[in-house]
Amino acid sequence: MQADTQFHASTRRVFRLTYSSRACNPVSRPAAVQLASDAASNNLGNQVSGVLFSENGVFLQWLEGPADRVCGLMQRIAADSRHTDVSILNAGWVADRRYSDWPMQLAELPISRLRQVSDAKLKSSSACDSLTAAGAFAGMTALYQQQRNRGDNWPVIGQLAERLIQCSPEALPALPDALLDMRARAQLVDDLAQEFMRGWETDQWNSFEIAVGLANFNRCWQRLGRAPEPANPRQRVAIILPPGNTEVIGAMAMADLLRASGIAVRTFFESSARQTLQALSTDPFDAFIVSGSRLGWLDEGARERKLTHSLRDAYPATRTYLANRLTGPLVGWPDRLLLQRHDARALSADSAEWQTLCAMASRSTH
Repeated sequence: MQADTQFHASTRRVFRLTYSSRACNPVSRPAAVQLASDAASNNLGNQVSGVLFSENGVFLQWLEGPADRVCGLMQRIAADSRHTDVSILNAGWVADRRYSDWPMQLAELPISRLRQVSDAKLKSSSACDSLTAAGAFAGMTALYQQQRNRGDNWPVIGQLAERLIQCSPEALPALPDALLDMRARAQLVDDLAQEFMRGWETDQWNSFEIAVGLANFNRCWQRLGRAPEPANPRQRVAIILPPGNTEVIGAMAMADLLRASGIAVRTFFESSARQTLQALSTDPFDAFIVSGSRLGWLDEGARERKLTHSLRDAYPATRTYLANRLTGPLVGWPDRLLLQRHDARALSADSAEWQTLCAMASRSTH
């Protein structure tokens, strides 16, 4: 699939909106397919792209494109008599589209399979709460990234893992140009981690060989170059490696991915939980992310969870996340953080606040 589409022709910044609603009547799968198909046909000429979930009477949708067209579309959606309880979960400008190749894609997997593990429960009167929505969209971002990268230039994961284990530091394998994109690079980390664990579980490789493969992949990553800190960050995040952590590639991938998304990052790797808590007290952060294992070693899971609980107890006002293999793909984390920045409550689609935001966005020159 090509990386560029006609949607990239617009020079304006992208307006992103997510909403949830409840269907007034049961929606069959064929009806949902037709709904997404009709939306894709209409969106294609309006430079709108996005994703639609339809599950158990709940609609959850991501729309992105020029502000006036997204807001105009949302007004028509809100007036549609086929659903009710229409709630705007998040709206605002972003630098890039997430689903530029999808005029409208109907999710084939249910929300419960795609959502990341929630760190807290938010009270919400909307059809789908913000944490669940953020996890579902993060999962779809990962699937989208996989589809985009599965071309001739994407490495064969089994062969790459074998070469990383067997090569010397002086003869590292060449990685494709596609990996200059941080989201593609983050996807490769998860793909390799899955392959390494498959090899370990089938006794193809032992833990020492996997450690060698990870070390060589770290070197490949450094050779490709790291993402710089954003000049005007939208958030400040601390990425924390648990004491005794033996795997750092996840933290490196997370840091580069977030920086490329406009989020400032500081990484902490202290020798004890007490030193970690002290180090974090020097600067304010919007969120803490405990960077756990992407492979899923059982002996590291307890340390990750313990540190996460300690951070939540010590800094209850700061959002704290555990990011490991079980809490969702790396590529979805920028969306997750940005979608939850102002998610204390949803806006009703008929509220004065939404109408005001819609008018401002439609007239904006962004």
